[in-house]
Amino acid sequence: MLEPPLGSADGERILLFITERGEGYGRQIADFWGCSVTGIQRRLDRMESGGVLQVKGVGRTRVYTSPPIPDRLLGSSRETSTTLQQTRRRS
Repeated sequence: MLEPPLGSADGERILLFITERGEGYGRQIADFWGCSVTGIQRRLDRMESGGVLQVKGVGRTRVYTSPPIPDRLLGSSRETSTTLQQTRRRS
């Protein structure tokens, strides 16, 4: 479904996982989908360098999240932005 724009099935798996859970790390995502940690990690690195994901260090683990949506992409409606942020916090 999303494979062509994301480059692989791993990219789609990563995006689905992070969209649902809010964040994740390579082994966690690979274990959930039952696929290669190496493939997931490579795709995570590419998605981070492409600006699709953000990363934060938690100890020795790199935890990936989706970046906040800039207001300019949402329009000038501050209400829409606030609603999206509240929805993200609940998940």
